[in-house]
Amino acid sequence: MAILGSIVKSAIDIKHTLTPEREDYQNIQIEQLRKLLSKANATAFGLYYQFEALLRADDPVKAFQKSIPIVDYDTLNSRWWRQQQIAPDITWPGKPDYFALSSGTTGKDSKRIPVSQEMLESIRSVGISQAESLAKYDLPPGLFEKDILMLGSSAQLQRHPNGHLEGEISGISTNNIPGWFSGFYKPGLEIASIEDWDERVLAIARQAPDWDVGAIAGIPSWVQMMLKYIIEYHHLDNIHQIWPGL
Repeated sequence: MAILGSIVKSAIDIKHTLTPEREDYQNIQIEQLRKLLSKANATAFGLYYQFEALLRADDPVKAFQKSIPIVDYDTLNSRWWRQQQIAPDITWPGKPDYFALSSGTTGKDSKRIPVSQEMLESIRSVGISQAESLAKYDLPPGLFEKDILMLGSSAQLQRHPNGHLEGEISGISTNNIPGWFSGFYKPGLEIASIEDWDERVLAIARQAPDWDVGAIAGIPSWVQMMLKYIIEYHHLDNIHQIWPGL
């Protein structure tokens, strides 16, 4: 009997039952905007664009849209985010420990996007909310004892001369996985930190027989390539021969 799985499933069911569903999405977004404006009110960005006045507005959404210009990455980075690398309280309270690197859609150089602790907490919160949604489905308790394979970019982070760490956003998230989840998380930080894609997939394939994977998360095309490689590496007919619970 899947005792641990039954406990986890019951906890998810109870949490889902006790969490009220809100459908006033517009008001939820307005509340969130007010929280963000209040949090960043004393930053250089907040002072420059007078967040205090926006908070007093009858319609903060319209006031925000009217006051804050839409700019491209280069403008935002040169005026604000670049300063955030060396000084605190520029666009967000404090100084970010991480900067996510993104090639984006234009330009040759990687774009550096500040990642605050609040953003990481938000990512974790969304993940937990997604897990809670499993209560809507009649899933067997045994599923909640299986490993979860998360396939993303390399989790290897580099220390910038300014002191912060930088890397892919998925890698930053991987380095901040909650301790209670690390027992279920595969392939683990060591393998996830391998920078070369082919070497990382090879390491996953070698370890695959030791894992009992019940769920996979990642970019579909990447997942497809990984599964195909594992099947070929172990001379399988299908992936269920090695992960029957998937």
